[in-house]
Amino acid sequence: MLDQSGMLTVSGLPQLTSSGASQPTLLREQVAVRLRQDILSCQLLPGAILSEAQIADRYGVKKAPVRSALISEERGGLVHAIPRHGWQIEPITPRSISDVFMLRRALEPVLVEADLTHADRERLETALRVAEALSDAKDTNAIRAGWRLERETLTILAAALGNALLSATLSDLWDRTERCMTFAVCKGAKPYVASPRADLVRTLERGDRRGARHALAAALERQYECLTRVVMGMTDEIRIDDVEGAAGVDGDNGAASMVRRPGTDSVQQPGEIGGRDK
Repeated sequence: MLDQSGMLTVSGLPQLTSSGASQPTLLREQVAVRLRQDILSCQLLPGAILSEAQIADRYGVKKAPVRSALISEERGGLVHAIPRHGWQIEPITPRSISDVFMLRRALEPVLVEADLTHADRERLETALRVAEALSDAKDTNAIRAGWRLERETLTILAAALGNALLSATLSDLWDRTERCMTFAVCKGAKPYVASPRADLVRTLERGDRRGARHALAAALERQYECLTRVVMGMTDEIRIDDVEGAAGVDGDNGAASMVRRPGTDSVQQPGEIGGRDK
């Protein structure tokens, strides 16, 4: 459920423990992984303003590993420090979506240059068969499984290129795309339904790289149009002066506040967007 801080609370979520002071680096890594997962899955809602103490309490740790994780994610643009108010989770706006897809348009065409092994082709066929079996399903879990299978197809191609930097960059862009799709479902919008990517797989089988690039581009634009249509109907602007007079946030007392945007109250329960609150 949505609490007053802008976090989706999840019953039964295990907290991280800070026992075992001999492993501070491992704890920081655990907090960093959890923080990123919670941002990407919209457990921490886009636009929410939170304090380090509040996030530390969520994970059951001290503020130091939380601060380290926040600084790391700030470098990637998923959070932003707001002096005297805490940290803001990156809002999802038409501009942020445009930035992600601009990079995807530049990078994804190279995927068709991959030299696929027999094992790669078998994995593509398996992903395609499962995606086609799910293509008529309308429930949210099946739709999210379709997102994963669509991404699996692209991940196989990226791995076959053998370029670790490219794979990592694309993986981050796909993470951010899925975050947008998840938030759209949170807002009650009609979800993006992934295509099985049969046209991409078949053109690659024929060695038709031009056709494969066209298939990639068509699917990418369909995804972009779907997400842009949803986000254009949202108001995600949060002004610092909106926070003045609310619960103060300073580095010591850890109080936090969130400016609720129009429509935020309509966020669905976690169980409705992937069965996390069961």
